[in-house]
Amino acid sequence: MSYRNDHDAALARAHALEAEVAHLKADAALRVVSLPKPPVRRGVVGIALATALLGGALGVAFAGEPVAPVASDPTPARAMATLDTRINRVALDQCIEGIKPLPTIRGLRLTPLEVTAVEATGAPCRTEIRDYLEQGLWSPDERAALTNWAAAEDRLANSISMVAVYHRDDPIRLDGGATAGQLWSEYARAHADRDATIVIWRNRR
Repeated sequence: MSYRNDHDAALARAHALEAEVAHLKADAALRVVSLPKPPVRRGVVGIALATALLGGALGVAFAGEPVAPVASDPTPARAMATLDTRINRVALDQCIEGIKPLPTIRGLRLTPLEVTAVEATGAPCRTEIRDYLEQGLWSPDERAALTNWAAAEDRLANSISMVAVYHRDDPIRLDGGATAGQLWSEYARAHADRDATIVIWRNRR
């Protein structure tokens, strides 16, 4: 066979191969296009959609302003303060019951028992009253009444101290008993004022 014939035969085979390859490509493309679509699984799509929405919501939450912490419930603390107030009222009632009436004084010079009796006419909780003012949920009227009572107890305590000191010594030797009337008058006024503040305190509750 001549060179030209061999060349022509090779060209013919190359054209045949190209045609076969083109035919195979066309057939493969046809098969791909005609493949049936897989069924859509609604559950998977729903989960994916929910996940996407949740992720978006979380992204907005974290990207926004910081969430303020939830305030603690003040109810227990308020309940405890109310309980303390009730306890304080009971303690003050017991304090009032502990106030003794003024005994009969027979002379200018007081015996130790008479001095103790005069001192017992003051409230035994005088120093605690001011502590009670700092505790509990007192109403404005209660706080005002308790403040006045505390001040009246201080004045009465001062008067009791002056009476006790004067009469514990020898009033006759000191000034012939001339100061006794004034001291007892001041004591009686302070005692009456204190009793009035206790009445107001009890009425304001």
